Amino acid sequence: VIREKIGGGATGNVYKAVQLSLGREVALKIIDSGNTGDERFEALMHEARAAAKLNHVNLIQALAVGEEDGICYMAMNLVEGETVKTRLQREGAFEIDEALHVVQQVAEALWYAWENAHMIHRDVKPENIMITKDGIIKLTDMGLAVFLSGLDGPDVISGSPSYMSPEQFSGDETDSRCDIYSLGITLYEMLSGELPFKSETLEAIAEQHFREVALPLHRLNQDIPVKVSNLVRRMMEKYPEDRFADMNELLNEIWEVRQITAPDNAMVPDVHTISIGRLNYERQLKLMQSEENNTQNVIRSENERRRSRRKDIFYIVTLSIVLLSMIFSHLFQYYLSYNSDSYTDSHEFESLQHRIQNFEDNMNSGHIANSILEIEAIDILKNFPAKRVSQLDPLYWKMRCYIAELREHNLRTGMVSKDNYIKELSLHLNNELLRSSSLEQELADKEKGVEDNQKQQAMVESELRKEIEKLRSMTERFSLEVKNADTRYEQVWKNLFLTALYFSIRNRDFNRAMAIIGYYSGHQPAAYQLWCQSFQKIISELEKIDTLFYSKTSKLVGLTIPREGRIVMVDSGNIFFQSKGTVRSSTWYDLEPAILYSLIRQAAPEINAKKNNLEIVLALYGGNMTHPALNNAQPPILEWRGAVVKFSIESILILSFYNRTQASAESVTLLERFKHIPELATEIEQKLKQLL
Repeated sequence: VIREKIGGGATGNVYKAVQLSLGREVALKIIDSGNTGDERFEALMHEARAAAKLNHVNLIQALAVGEEDGICYMAMNLVEGETVKTRLQREGAFEIDEALHVVQQVAEALWYAWENAHMIHRDVKPENIMITKDGIIKLTDMGLAVFLSGLDGPDVISGSPSYMSPEQFSGDETDSRCDIYSLGITLYEMLSGELPFKSETLEAIAEQHFREVALPLHRLNQDIPVKVSNLVRRMMEKYPEDRFADMNELLNEIWEVRQITAPDNAMVPDVHTISIGRLNYERQLKLMQSEENNTQNVIRSENERRRSRRKDIFYIVTLSIVLLSMIFSHLFQYYLSYNSDSYTDSHEFESLQHRIQNFEDNMNSGHIANSILEIEAIDILKNFPAKRVSQLDPLYWKMRCYIAELREHNLRTGMVSKDNYIKELSLHLNNELLRSSSLEQELADKEKGVEDNQKQQAMVESELRKEIEKLRSMTERFSLEVKNADTRYEQVWKNLFLTALYFSIRNRDFNRAMAIIGYYSGHQPAAYQLWCQSFQKIISELEKIDTLFYSKTSKLVGLTIPREGRIVMVDSGNIFFQSKGTVRSSTWYDLEPAILYSLIRQAAPEINAKKNNLEIVLALYGGNMTHPALNNAQPPILEWRGAVVKFSIESILILSFYNRTQASAESVTLLERFKHIPELATEIEQKLKQLL
């Protein structure tokens, strides 16, 4: 018999009722399906009946499930208390350890459901978490989330959008990690009092779940420990494989974190241990304070007793206390340093910034030799962490550019010195030739001299010929050195040009790429201008393809992907298409080559439609310098690939100065990538043989 309505939600209304056969009060959830013969409704009933067999202290126990006159119902234990949502609306954010306690018990319920019935909830949120009057945490609606995904049509997604995982939005296969994501959103809201992602439309919320990163909790509230913030961040990772592997791993991590958040470790139940008591933090703190007072009284009595002892015993005890204090102080400082990684990173960043600023000041002053500046720049690079983060990348590449600039300046200075030396040799040669001519004339005038003079003349001529031959040989050698220096200089500026062009494309900065081409065209001899300008057409085609794959107004929208569906949106390299009533997405480089070629020919017919050319352009756009199509490319493209390989080799050699293990691993990876190109593989083996 139904008595009164006590709640309602997306899955139906909840009534307080009496089960006449047993004379007990129950909570009765009623869902009016409108079509009990539908296959999806049968799936709901099947999952609801499976959930009814689960029996766990942190789950609302289902007593019966059935259908009558087109109405689906589920009878459950009647629990007195309030939802986490109600508590949040009334009091705001939870205390840190209390929130972790609630989430720990919900995770225990989800672990039990997965281990015993291979079931996931799909709709974990504050509204579905009850806190009973006895302080026990109860998870509701287990087995009913399938109703949202099954009864309203294929375009409806399961769960509440503000708490849903990205894979639920995309319609991908789900497992218990989607519940970990929703539980992470819930924990974020319990600790901060607000949702990490908020918007007025479903599309906007979905975009936030796919793209945006929530502001770390320890930045919202400095009282929240970094470990708690990191726990929530990992629960809310966009990709399932980056989250906790399962509920068991999550529970173990929560237990570890609560060792530092709980007022007393005894308040933290072990993993898979049922917690049925309310967390009374106020009482626990009073007990701890009482114990502390008792301890102080004991210490005070002991001190009174010790004062009556001999003076030398007092000194020994005092010294022991000082030593213990020092030990605990060092342990506490170690604890603080261990739990302040983020501040260490900040200190390293500021330290690097300071060193680089000093380096730039010294470089601009012109008072320090370039060789010393180059040594300082290399030493700064060695102090970068082995695993760089995006925050340090601008500083890293700035230092690389400074080193290249210093080396280029040194090379130019050396070339000027050699040119001056050659001029001196040429002047010396001319003087010697003049001297030789003068001596020959003198010898001609003394032809009629004595025999000794004739012999002397012959000897002088012989010595002069040897000197001339020697000078001629030196001239040829230095001419060859000048030619080699020119070749090296050409290789250096070409490598700088091609490397800068490569990273501009990787950063999708095509305006900068065109500017680089214009700059080098105007600063190199006329013989190289056509070579530089040959890259303009390639950059133009790459920019058109970038517009297709990254612009929201891409001409790809409206085209059809064979066997998949019609493209509805393109954003940041992701192509969204309507597939069987569901919007799915794929990165452009995950599409089959034949599909890519077809889409490009339709959307941008002005691009060279030959398959080989498209393969080359897409390989360059994707940064895939090992693509077989590049083997048949024009010489400038092959030089481009060679420059990228040389840059990679140089980067690995620099890395080996401070992380030889990683450098060795990257050497093996680089050789594996280019092993099918003999000339490049040989160069890699020769220059990195110490690391392979």
